[in-house]
Amino acid sequence: MNFIGIDLAAEAIDFAKKWFDRLQRHHLKERLIVGSITSMPYGSNFFDFVISHGVLE
Repeated sequence: MNFIGIDLAAEAIDFAKKWFDRLQRHHLKERLIVGSITSMPYGSNFFDFVISHGVLE
């Protein structure tokens, strides 16, 4: 399974990267990016499945 983690807050991405370091999953850190879900650098139908947690508008 592949994943991409996106968050507006750089602090949240930094936290996740440190968590992957503690789990010795260093290679997964490259899949975390700071960005907005409204302007992602991916084309239509790129994702097969999306989990949205803590997103409020």
